[in-house]
Amino acid sequence: MKKLLATVFTVVFLSMAGFPAGPATQEIKSAATWEIRAWNRIVVRPAYKEEIKIRLHGVEANAVDRQSLKRARQVTRRLVAGKVVDVLVLGECERGQVLARVTLPDGRDLGMVLVQSGVAHQAVSG
Repeated sequence: MKKLLATVFTVVFLSMAGFPAGPATQEIKSAATWEIRAWNRIVVRPAYKEEIKIRLHGVEANAVDRQSLKRARQVTRRLVAGKVVDVLVLGECERGQVLARVTLPDGRDLGMVLVQSGVAHQAVSG
């Protein structure tokens, strides 16, 4: 039941964020967090593969001032730095960045944790 609810939540969240959950997705298990470039951009390195620069899908910063972005980056760093995460690549944005969802080692979604911590909000597609 728990897995079913998580699947339903993921599909609803993806569709609300304007990105269809479809065959274009690619799941990468056990990728080491390599670098945190910004609060919503990290570099991961799957075993025996080249690094992947990703941008978190479905979240936006609450504020764009320097202090707020620094705090958001610190929260991201605390959650993922040096940890092994699961990555679900969803595609690319209009700027060519790889969009992905990141699952933390404890099973939580990184984007949702950032929203719950108050440093980000769910992106509204237009």
